[in-house]
Amino acid sequence: MIDLVQIRKELHQIPELAFEEYKTQQYIMYKLQKYEGLELYEFSPTGIFAAYNGGEGKYLLFRADMDALPLEERTGCNFASQHEGVMHACGHDMHITILLGLIDEVMTSRPQVNIIFVFQPAEEGKGGALRVLENPIWEKYQVKSAFALHVSPTLQAGEISSRAGNFFAATCEFDIVIKGKSAHIAIPEEGRNALQAGIELYQCVQQLPKLVKSKEKFICDFGVLNSGTARNTIPVDCFMRGTIRAEDEQKIKALKEALTGICESVAIAYGVDVEPKFLVEYKEVFNSQELVNDLKAAAKACDVRYHEAEPTMAGEDFGYFAGRWGGLLFWLGAADAGKNSLHNNHFLPDEKALAVGVKIMRQLINEIKGT
Repeated sequence: MIDLVQIRKELHQIPELAFEEYKTQQYIMYKLQKYEGLELYEFSPTGIFAAYNGGEGKYLLFRADMDALPLEERTGCNFASQHEGVMHACGHDMHITILLGLIDEVMTSRPQVNIIFVFQPAEEGKGGALRVLENPIWEKYQVKSAFALHVSPTLQAGEISSRAGNFFAATCEFDIVIKGKSAHIAIPEEGRNALQAGIELYQCVQQLPKLVKSKEKFICDFGVLNSGTARNTIPVDCFMRGTIRAEDEQKIKALKEALTGICESVAIAYGVDVEPKFLVEYKEVFNSQELVNDLKAAAKACDVRYHEAEPTMAGEDFGYFAGRWGGLLFWLGAADAGKNSLHNNHFLPDEKALAVGVKIMRQLINEIKGT
């Protein structure tokens, strides 16, 4: 058995942003090249595909994401990030380590089944899953089902959680640029106030639940609003960044149309230019009932506690894998001592979750082989 804790610590020290995971890719390839008979392929620019051919029929696919976040680490651990301003604050170092541990288990025990292992770049809002799935290598392989996990900051090590049906939300990030006309604040009639228009747009978006009239929960909100350069000047620009999250892609489409309509109305009312730009979209994660049943059986066999999960408004581009072949995503308990959340620069998931993750993934292979 490989040293999961040490591997995780080494990965934690070299976090890299989306599509910049060159050191991470090099590290993983070094670990994989020792396994005889494992077919290796590098996705451009930084992903990895590894195929184990142990039987007949379609392949099971196990995926881990690789990228980190633009945060300055504040965990105080002795294996903290060596890359200034970048941190594994979402546990992807844990995910990589678990997949490496699963590969080691498979290459040691040699089960009679075909398996693909994918190390995917750019999960954090850059569309890495779609880039990987566009590669022609998939034409050579028939996939039966896809699997992934995500560390949970609310479950303890030794616990997992999932649900059948819609699990993670569909998402769409967006930017809005408002262009007005500058003037001295003493003569506002000569300007067109971009900040004022931005505030109006923000307030209109808060009324979207009434406009869309949807009974399902959704989110359309902003995390960034920047405007102005001087206290006595009417702002000529206003920059807004936000996110849309909903149950599925169709509701995302309706919300985008509603937001576009608000932008057009604000532009007319304030005499400004308002340009919405919709960025990367993520498909909802839909879990197969059959695979959730397999997960429950695996948890029982491994003496791991299973919890039924609630749908989450978090996004995960694993939805594209599950949408293509049918799949399963589950939470892996890894709560840290400080009860810190994901995307927090103090988040340091419990390393005891590593062995649990490998054990559950390996047992899933056994459960599916038996069907």
